[in-house]
Amino acid sequence: MQDCEWKYFNETCDDFTVFGDDECYIHGSYSPCMVDYWFCEIAYKREDTLVKEDCAVYFDNPVFWEKLRQEPYWELERTQQYKDFYDFWDQVHGYQEKSSEKVDEFLQ
Repeated sequence: MQDCEWKYFNETCDDFTVFGDDECYIHGSYSPCMVDYWFCEIAYKREDTLVKEDCAVYFDNPVFWEKLRQEPYWELERTQQYKDFYDFWDQVHGYQEKSSEKVDEFLQ
């Protein structure tokens, strides 16, 4: 039986080269058992104003995922708890065989 407990992540953009040198923070949560809802928000300052954006939509973009999936972040010991998240998006974008019902459900 799969563990469906919600997982939370709070990272800085320093953890990812895909975000360049921008100072920002990424907050999110997901359940390994849900494909139709998860949360991702990126917060950064622009002209002394705090800007928050939904970053969940970024993951649908194959070019974004191609860059993000290669980040050393995914190899860190502290991020191994997010392997299911990585594997899900890898399957969605065709890097792994789509054998998951969750992926099929998401793509419908």
